[in-house]
Amino acid sequence: MHFNHLFMELTEKIRTRPGTDSKPTEAEFDASFKPRGAIAFFLLLVLLSLATWYGIYFLMLQRG
Repeated sequence: MHFNHLFMELTEKIRTRPGTDSKPTEAEFDASFKPRGAIAFFLLLVLLSLATWYGIYFLMLQRG
């Protein structure tokens, strides 16, 4: 037997095993969805903007 055939058999057994159908329904997914990556990116963008603004602000204060 080829490795590919054994792999396909194994994945089929895992997929058809009772109790492994843990895929959430669309309503459950919508209720539990939280865009953590987007929120983290937005916060990082805000922090970067503040660091840039304060950097330029203090540089201008030093120049008098």
